[in-house]
Amino acid sequence: LLRMQYGVNPESLAVFTDLNKSYRPTSLTIGDLNKKSHTSNQFNYPTAKLTDFETEQEWSSLKESNNVFALLVMAQIQAKRLKGHDQELFEFRLGLTRLLYQRGYSREQVVELFHFIGWMIRLPKLLEYQLIEAVKVVEEEYKMPYINTVEQYGIEQGIEQGIEQGIEQAEKRAAEKQRHSIHQLIVQGILNDTQIAEVFDVSAAYVAELRLGSQH
Repeated sequence: LLRMQYGVNPESLAVFTDLNKSYRPTSLTIGDLNKKSHTSNQFNYPTAKLTDFETEQEWSSLKESNNVFALLVMAQIQAKRLKGHDQELFEFRLGLTRLLYQRGYSREQVVELFHFIGWMIRLPKLLEYQLIEAVKVVEEEYKMPYINTVEQYGIEQGIEQGIEQGIEQAEKRAAEKQRHSIHQLIVQGILNDTQIAEVFDVSAAYVAELRLGSQH
């Protein structure tokens, strides 16, 4: 469609966020979903693996990069590596927040990045409160009261519940999209349950349950 409308060939890139370093597919074969035809199309694409950025050299490059996506890559990697280690995630997230101020991003950029990083690195409510207090100290240090006046997760304004409901709805939509994507791979029959589970960072049992449901 893009080629027909704009006369250009769109480029595709597959970014893998899972922790399986050996999982690196570079193509996808799309056949007849009803399996009534022997016709199929093979889609080849370049890939990027976030685990490749965990070496000391690459991690240093991310920390020094002025590209905002470098911070998001760091957040995604640590969100998976430190899953379940709340205190370490708290310290890492606070460090990323400090970088937002150090790099002199605009007010809008700080708020957007703070939101997005918070979506990737979720903390228990108590640590969220502590993070807000810590950010206030950072704001005073850099004399840039961005997040304090705009964010605070609505705690002082009494709208915390509304934010939590919004997050919950967003998570439900994301989960529904994930289920749909998993179902598509199940129907195509390209990958087994274990491979699909690795792609979406879910359990093979969950994929098997969806597979069973799709047969009814």
